[in-house]
Amino acid sequence: QKTAKAEMPQPQASPPPQVEKKPALPQPKPQKVASAPAPKPRPASPPTPKFTLTIGPVKGGTAENRVLNIAKSLGLKTKVKTATVKKEEFSVLLAETFPSMGRANAAKLKVELVGGVKGAQVKKSGGKYVIILRSFKSLADATAFKNKLKAKGFNTRIDVKTKTETTYTIEAGKFITRNEALKALRTFKSKGFSGKVKNL
Repeated sequence: QKTAKAEMPQPQASPPPQVEKKPALPQPKPQKVASAPAPKPRPASPPTPKFTLTIGPVKGGTAENRVLNIAKSLGLKTKVKTATVKKEEFSVLLAETFPSMGRANAAKLKVELVGGVKGAQVKKSGGKYVIILRSFKSLADATAFKNKLKAKGFNTRIDVKTKTETTYTIEAGKFITRNEALKALRTFKSKGFSGKVKNL
């Protein structure tokens, strides 16, 4: 007799494991980056004052050449500015510009002591205001008043103007601001001198 073979049960395939789906995380909203404020324009800086050494006035010709040669021997660069006074031509030598009053005064002393030239003045440039003290029709009167101010410790200059007639005006300083000029004017008034501030 044939023995019937017992059929082996086939193993059943196990179902694939189910992967648990995690809920999607909320995406962070992009943050707005604050734009940098526009830079504020910087206020314009006041002009830097400069100091010019002037020599003169001297009569043209021989006197002018002599002063020019002295300035050149001292290493100063100069240019000549001419003015006509009572049909006579005078020259003012504008020497080089210095960044400080101290250096300009040092050059002035060199011109006076080493070169033997009188009438050198230091003029401040770069300012907008000057002090007007007095005007004269005579150079001699203007010089006398300037010397009177110098005796009181004030450094002034004579500005020569030739329009309809020649006038000699005593001026002081060049100031960056009006307040600086007014403060200096009060010093003149405290010594008995009157004047006014003029905007250039």
